[in-house]
Amino acid sequence: MIEDPAGAPPSKGVSARSDQMVDGAAPSPGAMTCDAAKAQSAIGQVATQAVVDKVVADSGARNARVIKPGMAVTMDFREDRVGINVDAENKITSITCG
Repeated sequence: MIEDPAGAPPSKGVSARSDQMVDGAAPSPGAMTCDAAKAQSAIGQVATQAVVDKVVADSGARNARVIKPGMAVTMDFREDRVGINVDAENKITSITCG
């Protein structure tokens, strides 16, 4: 469920796997959408695979992108993706959708 556009190795305790759409197709009009407000309780926690999975489940997203300090990311908006920003210690600092 973790998407790393830069191809960097996963963070401590976080495995790299992706639920991206086949052939890069965009989500269908009836696709799930992300609600970051429902996952804010994870802020301050270490972004382990279990915590990332809970953020995905709580937000209703289909996949997640863990964003490390200074990491380059694409600017495409995906309503079914939750963005998990972490600090240098891999602690979650913010959770957004897109």
